Amino acid sequence: SVTTEDTSLYECRATNEVGDAHRLIQLTVHVPPSIADDSPGVTVSTMSPVVLPCHVTGIPKPSVTWMKDGGQLGNRGPGYKVLPTGALEIALVKLSHGGYYVCT
Repeated sequence: SVTTEDTSLYECRATNEVGDAHRLIQLTVHVPPSIADDSPGVTVSTMSPVVLPCHVTGIPKPSVTWMKDGGQLGNRGPGYKVLPTGALEIALVKLSHGGYYVCT
């Protein structure tokens, strides 16, 4: 079975009495996205910063989107931003930030 350790550049070579030929082939093994379920709930005081993690793995690197109470959030909004790691950073928590967050 193929694993990520098989990702490499391979060479196919053919030879006979009148010559030889070769070809290079790059093999990249893709891995489906996976999200670690390691943050079931977060409690924070108002006017405090918070970072909600979203630990994703996959090849190629998956993109992360966030939803709050069923509605999709953009990469940046009032008081929050999605970090390059996929985590959601809320600079100063307000009551309006309370809710059910899901990263996908």
